[in-house]
This record gives sequence, C-alpha cells and structure tokens, in this order.
Amino acid sequence: MATTPLVTQRDVALACGVHPSTICLALGNSAMIPATTRHRILGIAQKLGYQPNAAARTLAQMRVEKRKAPADVPIAWINQESTRDFWRTQPEARVYYEGARRQASELGYHLDEFWIHERGMSLRRIAQIIEARGIEAVVFPVFRAFDASLLQPVWGQFSTIAFNHYRAGDWFDVVCSDHSYNTALVLRELRKRAFRKIGLVLSADFEASTNGLIHSHYLRHHVELDGAEPLPPCVVGGSGAARIQEWEQWFTVCQPDAVLTDDRDFAAWADSSGRQVKIVQLRDAAGGGIDTRSRFVAATAIHWLIGKARRVQRGFGVDTQRLLIKGAWENTATAGAEPPGAPHVFAECASFPPILAAV
Repeated sequence: MATTPLVTQRDVALACGVHPSTICLALGNSAMIPATTRHRILGIAQKLGYQPNAAARTLAQMRVEKRKAPADVPIAWINQESTRDFWRTQPEARVYYEGARRQASELGYHLDEFWIHERGMSLRRIAQIIEARGIEAVVFPVFRAFDASLLQPVWGQFSTIAFNHYRAGDWFDVVCSDHSYNTALVLRELRKRAFRKIGLVLSADFEASTNGLIHSHYLRHHVELDGAEPLPPCVVGGSGAARIQEWEQWFTVCQPDAVLTDDRDFAAWADSSGRQVKIVQLRDAAGGGIDTRSRFVAATAIHWLIGKARRVQRGFGVDTQRLLIKGAWENTATAGAEPPGAPHVFAECASFPPILAAV
C-alpha cells in the first residue's frame, strides 16, 4: 500500500511563493512576520496537510542550544559614527544595535565594538587588533556616517557584511531597507487619505546612503499613481540658518499638504512653525507611518554574517549581494517596536541560507 508523501516546509514555501526561511518563521508564529502573511501561510499549510516534524524540531533546538552553549564568539562591530557611545545612546540607532546584539547572543556570539575615531586608531591598527583577538566576522553598521576610507582589501581575510548603506554593496554584502517599495507604500497610503500635494525632504547624508533611490522612486511612483506632476524634492545639507532658509523657500514655492522625510530636525521645525502639513518619516516612525523594521534589518545582517563565518566565506568586493527588507505601514505608535514576547529572529531555523527572504 503506497504511503502519502510527507508535506515539508519547502513544499509549503513553493505553494506560497516565498522562501523556506519565511515559512519557518511563520509556522513558529514569529512576530517578525506580518500577521496577514502568517495567516495566509498557516491556511495554505493546513490545506496541504503539513504536520510539524517533531524529530527535526528537536534536532534544530539541539543545534541552537549547542551553538549557544559554551562559545561566546566575538563579532567586530565597526562604529563609524561621531561618538563612541552613539549606537547605545541615540534612540533610533539603538534599535539597530539591540537587534544585532540580541541575534548575535541567540547564536552564541557577542558584539566587540571598535570606534574608528579613537585616538591613535587607524585602519591597519583596527585590522591588527581584530586579527589578534581571533575575530573572523566583521559588521559595518551605518546610521549617519559611512567612512569610505575603510574600503580597503584588508577586510578580505574576514567574513564581512554591512547594513543600512546601499552603496556599501559595491564592496560588502549588505542588508538595507527596500527604499523603492517603502516609498511607493507611503505614497499609496497618503493618496488613500486624500493627500494630493506630497513633497519629499531629505538630508544630503541620507540621499547619499540610499544612492538616490528614494529620490528617483518618489518621482516615478508619484507619476504612476495619477499622472500628477510631483513636487521638486528638497535635498538639504549642512545645518543652522541656511538649512532652515532652504526649507522655508521650498515650502513657500511648493505648498505641500504632506511631506515624506528622513530628517527629524525638519519634522520638528515644521511642527514648531505651526504649518498644516502631514509629516511621514522614512525611517521608523514614532507616531505611525512607515515601519522600516530596523531591528529586523540588523538581526538579518548578523544572521547572514554568522552563516558566512561558519561557511568560512571570506573576501572583499567579490560577488557581493544586497538583501532588501520591505517595510510596513503603521497606523499607531508601534513602528519599529518589537511586540512583547516576540521570539528572537531566527532562533527557530536550523539552517543558514546565504540569502534570506524578506517579507
């Protein structure tokens, strides 16, 4: 009598059109996967007759515990920001740091931070220290600053990854927000709410780190929505009175009823000036708007990096890959926050694929 083949997570992934790692998270009811996606995957899994493999689950848990158990392996965290404690004291940056730290800890690693502006520090000195400490994996996080002088072949002896800087993908594997998707999402949501004159204000640093993607996709998606002529974007560098003057001039000419921006200073200025305009942040929003899933971006980068280190994948600027993480629209003040009791990002998965699916 023929037996019915067991339905695997890979079968469910094929039926759902997503990566098996997404199925792994969804079936574990991970809060890192949007609820609508989880429900869709669970429904398809039930229709296919999927049953959890108890033996495989036990083996996966044993692997996790083994990885966590005796080793506490260091990962070099290269701090390129202006202050030594930036990643732990700047609220928005700390979300990334905590996501990375927790994911590293879950897999038996810890972050060993190196501040490049330390007195007497140089690229050669950093590399020597990292090598002397037996560190094999290096992460280059970016929030405001990216030091191009770090882009040297010396990193070829380590497993490396960067996150939050699209152009770093020319030299490192990199995890970034999907700026095209996020920009289109925000524009669609604002259109649903009857906003028509939607502007874009970016800091020069953010424009550079995204390689102009938000700027270009704003222009394209804006036109695709209803054929309307988009407002000219306002990209501002520097600080002080000159910066405020540029904002004033742009507002006077464009008269937007909503503005997409990455710039907290601009948002605060617009609010304090009493202007009747809807501000939507292009980084994680504190009061609704786009959730760029910062914690997930950082955790994914660490997960990918550890996988590379375990496979002894070294190299600099060779066959680099970019992984883009889609954001989600938030109507409440929960964007960027991890739900209470949410499991660590990849603790339930037993394998380390070189590229992970973004939901």
